Amino acid sequence: MAYFTERHLWAAPELHCSWRFVHSVLLLNWFSSPCSRKNREMTLSEFKFIWYMEYAHRMWGRLIGAAFIIPAGYFWWKNRLSPSMKKRVSLFMALIAAQVWEIHLTKL
Repeated sequence: MAYFTERHLWAAPELHCSWRFVHSVLLLNWFSSPCSRKNREMTLSEFKFIWYMEYAHRMWGRLIGAAFIIPAGYFWWKNRLSPSMKKRVSLFMALIAAQVWEIHLTKL
């Protein structure tokens, strides 16, 4: 299961049989609660649509994080930030890291 979690959250499965495997694992494990009866009847095409929407959302979040962290790291490295600005940048970096950490904990 660890292989599934790490591999299939970073890239889409290439083969149809891989999609069917991911779809069946998610239906058996994540959608098996009594509250999610509607999701048990999800077709493979519906599942692919949701998966790609979530994938786009993750990539968008990574782009936003990189758009903040890369310039902030550059200015920090060049000593262009005042001590008070370094505290604020550190706080924002910690908040971004907390969101990334939360996402990884909920996916495992």
